[in-house]
Amino acid sequence: WSPALNNQTTTTYTFTPVPSACANTTTMTITVNSPSITPLFDPVAAICTGGTLAALPTTSTNGVTGSWSPALNNQTTTTYTFTPSAGQCSNNATLTIQVDQQIAPVFDQVGPACIGAQINPLPTTSNNGINGTWSPAINNQQTTTYTFVPALGSCASNASMTITIGPPTTPTFSAPSSYCSGTLVNPLPASSLEGITGSWSPGFDNQNTTTYTFTPDPGICANTNNLTIVIDQPVVPTFNSVPAICAGDPLNPLPTVSINNITGTWSPALNNMTTTSYTFTPDPNTCTVPATLTIVVNSVATVPTFTAISDLCLGATPPVLSNVSNNGITGTWSSMVSTAQSGTQTYTFTPDPGQCGVSTTMNITVLPAVTPTFNVTGGGCVPATVTLTNTTPNSSNCVWDISNGENLTGCGSVNLDLDQAGCYDVTLSALVNGCPATATLSNAICVELPPLANFNFTPNTVSNLNSEVTFINLSTGASNYLWNFGYGEGTSTVPNPTHTYSDVSANYQIMLVAFSPNGCSDTAYAAINVEEELIFWVPNSFTPDGDEYNNIFQPVFTSGFDPYNFHMLIFNRWGEVIFESYNHEFGWDGTYGGVNGKPFFLCQDGTYTWKIDFKLKENDAHKVVNGHVTIVR
Repeated sequence: WSPALNNQTTTTYTFTPVPSACANTTTMTITVNSPSITPLFDPVAAICTGGTLAALPTTSTNGVTGSWSPALNNQTTTTYTFTPSAGQCSNNATLTIQVDQQIAPVFDQVGPACIGAQINPLPTTSNNGINGTWSPAINNQQTTTYTFVPALGSCASNASMTITIGPPTTPTFSAPSSYCSGTLVNPLPASSLEGITGSWSPGFDNQNTTTYTFTPDPGICANTNNLTIVIDQPVVPTFNSVPAICAGDPLNPLPTVSINNITGTWSPALNNMTTTSYTFTPDPNTCTVPATLTIVVNSVATVPTFTAISDLCLGATPPVLSNVSNNGITGTWSSMVSTAQSGTQTYTFTPDPGQCGVSTTMNITVLPAVTPTFNVTGGGCVPATVTLTNTTPNSSNCVWDISNGENLTGCGSVNLDLDQAGCYDVTLSALVNGCPATATLSNAICVELPPLANFNFTPNTVSNLNSEVTFINLSTGASNYLWNFGYGEGTSTVPNPTHTYSDVSANYQIMLVAFSPNGCSDTAYAAINVEEELIFWVPNSFTPDGDEYNNIFQPVFTSGFDPYNFHMLIFNRWGEVIFESYNHEFGWDGTYGGVNGKPFFLCQDGTYTWKIDFKLKENDAHKVVNGHVTIVR
């Protein structure tokens, strides 16, 4: 043979007989196929670092067997090479499996927080978009470390967060000094001795003693605390009065201060010729204001002066008029003050002899009695809230007395909550123009118990065969009613209505609203399920003779079954299945065969057995029925 054997390419070889042989040369071609088959494999889904990798298949999807290298690696993305077994004339193949690195979920830190503080649920999606769940449940009583587990399929690692829970700190402050009203006071400190920052309320007042509340800044586990700054009101020095003198009479020295041993100086110098006001200037560094004292020096005639008497209330204890005027003149009044009747009375003061004084008068007004007025709104059914509104002008110190023993205060509108039925008297006591006044309104408030709505119905089971329902009203304390028979079924105001439901296999929510004569209401509900009952029939014979009547045998379903779960079998007398249907609308035409290219035959006249298996629509239960059918041609 020639040439030499070659296993790399298709070659034609020539056989040359030896010279002594009486034979011709011949050839033989040996075909060497190139490896044209490439093994095919299904791709492998990416995994997370450390995930499970199933062994790679040793047979490709196009039937090439072989082995893989290198060994499986679930830590990094790797390309694997498939080497076919010898003799398969196939190329190598590769498969890359993606190994994704796990992402660490990132969250904003929560807390620290005080024991018992409201802590919002931790977010189920991290700042970098990883979904998952936290455990354990939020605990606002102690410091807890919570673990976040990424959702299945997330290439992410677990994360944790520790929320620190601690008891609140009470901020303390150095005790402040007291101040004189109106003086400049240093601002309150913005942080406590413990370093807790916050704000003060209300705004600073250098006129009155005030208690200020320190509220820690948000996020600081600290309590509020109070600090009282005492504002001393300036003392007004008081003095023994100096009687009026006539011009030129000698003056006694100016009086000494009568409270707290306050010291100071008087100015100007004494003057016994004219009425003069003298100013007392307190010594420095005392919370005291200057005061004045007027010494009246009467000329030939001095008019006694008195402090005006404010308007008096009818029937009030009358004041006793002083027999000494403000400017020191003594004398007598024409009569005692009377408050027995309203109006303005004039009283005359006559000075005692020798005082350079003249008679004077004082008008005193006694106010008429006033009856307070008020409005009552609300009421109805208990529990009820009633609003009492004072309509009395110039009123103050209002007190509301209710006949059930309750008391309320306020001269505007006040709310009264009542949870007991009945009628109640209301008495309003107030100061009107400074005078006490009272008004009572009997049965001003009447509230009643609401009605109680209740009903039942018959029959208890409602179906498409019997969809008329009679409702029996069992409500108490009601006079009017409103029925709602369910979505789309209408309403009624008849106490005991009867209703026929139009739709079957449906649930209806029945509502009864019962109204009392005064408009109170109560509502009762019940559910009615209108069931679709099973209705069907199966003929016992049919005539498949090719005319237009009765050629097909099939059951007739009216209601109550699931058309998607139907199976019918027809058997001959030997128990062989000769017909099968999964569609209740596809019946038997009295033939046998005719499927998969086979011939069909007319079945003989006679009786055949049928079996029908179907599912009930109401509860998905299976039902099997059997029977016989006769072919009559």
